[in-house]
Amino acid sequence: MYNIIFTTYPVVWYALFDFEFPKHVLFMNPSLYKPGIKNEFFTKKIFWRWILYGSIQACVLLFMLIDTFEIGAVS
Repeated sequence: MYNIIFTTYPVVWYALFDFEFPKHVLFMNPSLYKPGIKNEFFTKKIFWRWILYGSIQACVLLFMLIDTFEIGAVS
């Protein structure tokens, strides 16, 4: 239950209740939707950059783990 309460719920709460603009402002200004429709903030280039960053971080952590526990070292 600890992981559910302290790691999942805050993310879900933030995703549900974080608004950049109030609803009435969005209804009165449909032009605010244009960047999302045109994919200006999340392109394929940005997606693959994040995948690359995550892969690099995973490799760094893997090599730190291997070095820390001396996996494969003969004692």
